[in-house]
Amino acid sequence: MDRSVSAVNAPSSLWHNRGFLRLWIAQMISNAGTQIANVALPLTAILVLGATPTQIGLLGIASYLPNLLFGLLAGVWVYRARRRPILVGADIGRALLLGSIPVAALLGHLTFLHLYIVAFAAGILTLFFTIASLAVLPSLVARHRLVEANSKLAISDSVLMIAGPGAAGGLIQLTSAPKAIIADAVSYLLSGLSLGSIGASEPAPRTSHERPSIWREIGECVRALLGTPLLRALATSSCVGFCALAMQNTVLLLFLVRQLGLTPTVIGFVLACNGIGSLLGAGGAGWTARSIGTGPAVVLGTLLWAIGSAVVPLAGLTHITLPFIGIGQGLAGSGAGDSPVPAASSCSAPHRWERRLAACSARRSGCARHYSSARSDSVRHFCSLSSRLCGGCVTYPP
Repeated sequence: MDRSVSAVNAPSSLWHNRGFLRLWIAQMISNAGTQIANVALPLTAILVLGATPTQIGLLGIASYLPNLLFGLLAGVWVYRARRRPILVGADIGRALLLGSIPVAALLGHLTFLHLYIVAFAAGILTLFFTIASLAVLPSLVARHRLVEANSKLAISDSVLMIAGPGAAGGLIQLTSAPKAIIADAVSYLLSGLSLGSIGASEPAPRTSHERPSIWREIGECVRALLGTPLLRALATSSCVGFCALAMQNTVLLLFLVRQLGLTPTVIGFVLACNGIGSLLGAGGAGWTARSIGTGPAVVLGTLLWAIGSAVVPLAGLTHITLPFIGIGQGLAGSGAGDSPVPAASSCSAPHRWERRLAACSARRSGCARHYSSARSDSVRHFCSLSSRLCGGCVTYPP
């Protein structure tokens, strides 16, 4: 990989690395807003527009479709361009898109079509932002500091997964779901301003004569994925897992609002339990893999996720709703955090294929989630919300 002058001359301590600190702050601000949108956008459809399971399914499809359509292309194209303009443009674009929702609600013109368009367009920008944020790090941080830098970014993400949903639920309770989205739009603007002032230089992209065609790189990714037994097995398992996860996510908020009658504040704290479990699981992932091996650790993580997901719909059958949901979300989160699938994939893939495999991963998750959102909607006449939640946990592969 080409290294920029900024990375080579970067300060020895990340705390003195101005470029990294600005990137870190920008990502924290942006991800905090995203946590609000993850709760506020579907609750806007449910509480303001009275969404049916069909309409929530279509909203899920609109959110996941960009990965299916553009995942392969984005994973390769981002590495052929300067990353900082992509990051800033994605933030500004998402701010404008999400800011249009409270404006439309205030004017009384908010429709499901509006939500679908925003979810789809914001999904495209989020896809490019996510890949570009990973690609820009080597131009800011010296190679021997990359592990530390990624660790700091991961820890802040885990903290936001815990605090974000609770804050989002409280904000929605105090104002409304559309007004809460204003905070998300502002967070993207602040993130864009922070990224624009990073001031680090990036290596100039290679010319078309110095690199293979984009379709050739995508083809190499697919061949690497299908030609490596471990990667092929992990890809299959992950694809089915994304399918189950999307099936549950499509109806989870409907289940919590309509069947259990929970308020936005309580829903936020329930979703925060997943973040707590994920943080604890991630902390123990290395120890688990060393103790029982990487393969058994992957199986253990998927089983914990399935068990936790099975506990959630049982809350509708008991009088102790919140403990069941909290425990279920915590177990599901710990299973996701405890599974060392990303590490196993990285260790099995040649270094030059890592970004292309990331693109394949984005596309296969998009395929699975697109299919599952539609499938969860298609069984609406035959199954209750709790039955569809149970169907998701049964689908998840051990």
